[in-house]
Amino acid sequence: MQALIMNDKLVQSAAQLRRYFDPLAMLRTPHAFAQTAYWTVRPLSDRDRCASFLFIFTLLRMDEQLPSLDLSRCPLPENHTFDLTAFSQLPENIAKQIDPANALCDAYQAQCEALLHEKKDIGLWCLYDGLNDLMTDAAELVLRAPLDQNEKTDAFFLLVSGCCIAHCEALPRISPDALAAAFRRLPPTPREEEAAFTPLPDAQLLSLPQREAPYLLPTVQNLPQGASLRPLCVVSAPHARGSGQFETVLHFTETLAGPPLSTQALPLHARAWLTAVWENDAPVAVVPALRVTPGCAFVDELTHPVHGTLRLLSDGTADISQYTNAAHRLFLQEIRDEKLVEMTLNGGELLVLTDRGLPLSSTGRDFDALRVTSLTQLIAAKEADHART
Repeated sequence: MQALIMNDKLVQSAAQLRRYFDPLAMLRTPHAFAQTAYWTVRPLSDRDRCASFLFIFTLLRMDEQLPSLDLSRCPLPENHTFDLTAFSQLPENIAKQIDPANALCDAYQAQCEALLHEKKDIGLWCLYDGLNDLMTDAAELVLRAPLDQNEKTDAFFLLVSGCCIAHCEALPRISPDALAAAFRRLPPTPREEEAAFTPLPDAQLLSLPQREAPYLLPTVQNLPQGASLRPLCVVSAPHARGSGQFETVLHFTETLAGPPLSTQALPLHARAWLTAVWENDAPVAVVPALRVTPGCAFVDELTHPVHGTLRLLSDGTADISQYTNAAHRLFLQEIRDEKLVEMTLNGGELLVLTDRGLPLSSTGRDFDALRVTSLTQLIAAKEADHART
């Protein structure tokens, strides 16, 4: 069975086919789509069986194998009236019609009627499941595509059948040129894709499969009024096709038009913690201060040759069970009501950053209610001020 890849996902079930459905990928790899639909979708319902067979019969017509098909070996209803010869001649007959769009729609409906168990079902299917609108939109699209008359008929049958199989009631937005290129199985033409930021989750885990293109993550330098900070774990997941030649590359940028402020590459299964900026109960940006950890239980780990290990946990608390610095332990116990997102050792000073963006120091150093997005940013600013003075 050929592997079916849609939207960079391996499709092996009816649920995956409908979730990751891509009509252009379907047209470019129709045999893989037909095999997956036949084994996973066809048995689910009478309509799924009907659309699957129309997809397969169209492929056989394109490959000039339809005349050799033995219908007695196909699981069709006993009272079916499907005519192989008539189906094979459809492109020629449709080309003779005055209104080819209506002819395409009528032909598809007639073939459905020949395959459905109950002829009356086709009326309900068209009326309530949106098939009429889907066929109309598909006919208008294929008739504008740079294809010959036979190709337009076959493209129409593949497109409508595939959308029915995927339970896609509205035709996805496709250009006529893209449709023609996919139908003729040409490689996608290079084009400028609109840059877009990677959506940020409202949970604490962001799983990013390895791929060739980088992931664009929005970032901010200053914390907006009323915003808060939360730890966010980024995981480098396997490539959708199992390829080992790519990494998970993160680009941090404030605007899509400008170059990235920084770049980070993660190997497979690597886990790194960022700080997410939340505003109005939604994540809007991240802070490009990456901390790579062996797991997702703790955000950061500070190791001191004398005092031991201090960990920042993902729930915003500090684990001091393996840390012996009495002053730092007392400081952390005094601020235990604060949620922490970052910490660092600055000489003998322990600095922490709260979810409100407030830096706190174990020495009692006053930051005048300064709100920052990262301790790295704070230390760099202080060092720059010191250098200037």
